[in-house]
Amino acid sequence: MIILRISVALLFSLLSLQGFNQTILNGNGVKGEPSKKEFTPLYKSVLIIPFEDKLYLSDADRDIAQGSAVKDHHTIKARFRDGLMISLSAGSKLRYKALAFNFRDTLILPDLYEAFSAVKYRYEDIPKKDDDKKENSFFETTSNKEKKNPKGQLGASGDITGKFMMPVIKKTETIRYLAEKYEADLFLFISQFEIKNDMSNASGFAYGGFKRNCNVHYAFYDQNSKLVDGGIASFTFSSDVKDINKIISGNFSELAGQIFETIFGREKENEEAQTSKGKITPKGYKE
Repeated sequence: MIILRISVALLFSLLSLQGFNQTILNGNGVKGEPSKKEFTPLYKSVLIIPFEDKLYLSDADRDIAQGSAVKDHHTIKARFRDGLMISLSAGSKLRYKALAFNFRDTLILPDLYEAFSAVKYRYEDIPKKDDDKKENSFFETTSNKEKKNPKGQLGASGDITGKFMMPVIKKTETIRYLAEKYEADLFLFISQFEIKNDMSNASGFAYGGFKRNCNVHYAFYDQNSKLVDGGIASFTFSSDVKDINKIISGNFSELAGQIFETIFGREKENEEAQTSKGKITPKGYKE
């Protein structure tokens, strides 16, 4: 079982780096230059696009302001966005090189806004995931086995029904431009971030101690603007938890695991297929 855990100290020390644009691990998870004999992955580099300001929805900001050092809506939103992008960047490095766009690096801001302008948003049915493919997932988090959201749906990796906010690419030329400039062959768009109060427990809502649901809507596209995967990753936390650092450190690595689960599962299937054909050894090297 692999569960990513990122401490609060690590999260916010990373924020001081240049826009979290980091050189990362090779395909075998080892620092240094990629081996020339490693298997051929489906994708090599992912560019992560954060959610837009208008797609942040939260019922919890007032309580979070009371329990955290951050005191205003804009700062809370920015802290959630930064924490999510760091967790996604760290999680993606198990397989890919990663670049996470952000609002802090003025050099990439024009390209960030180009990425925003390249998509439109609409609600679509959440793609169903095949249960028999879960065993090939790179991640196997506790959320897949134990945690369910209030509608009985399993985060991003279960048999989900419903709607999610899907980014639809309308400017394929922008995706080609970004793919060439940043050497990315996979794009992850975070299309909506929401924290909603769970109203199903009336007494808990009236007297305190109710649950809140955090949902992150996302979609993967390849460099040819073809949809690869999409859905909602989610976790539940108590309304008693008002410290934004605890919310991020306790849950965002799980979100990253849910979001990359299907993609990493396909990479594992690809690696196993190449192994079975004798192209590479089980360790990932050609014979």
